[in-house]
Amino acid sequence: MDSEESRKLCAACGADLTDQDHHRSRRGKYYCLACQEERRSTLLVGAGSQRLYRCVFCNAQVARKDCHRNRYGEYVCRSCQSQGRRWSASQSTRRSLRHAAGKLWRITRPLIYLGACLAALGVAYVVLGKIIQTVTPSPR
Repeated sequence: MDSEESRKLCAACGADLTDQDHHRSRRGKYYCLACQEERRSTLLVGAGSQRLYRCVFCNAQVARKDCHRNRYGEYVCRSCQSQGRRWSASQSTRRSLRHAAGKLWRITRPLIYLGACLAALGVAYVVLGKIIQTVTPSPR
């Protein structure tokens, strides 16, 4: 594996986390401990305050009413949305791989079903052959 591909970078500040302690989010993003603590304190604000979300493009912290959640679960602030930004490049590879896997499954699924049906027919042919062989008397 190439060392460039195996590097772990902080999604917030871009620091190299390959040899450091880090946190991995549910979505597979890596955060250094300082950014994770800041992220936790800003995203999970107290019950009396308004919850803030981070724009995936400009990293601005905005209230829920001032941002849009796109179909990929990313939050986009109104200014980035008005500029026509729809999805982040960080998720594009994952989306294209998921799309390719779905397309491959749609193509191969009928072939798998056909193979299973042919195997079942082969087993039925062998079993029926054995039954017919035992039922019919053998010529002397």
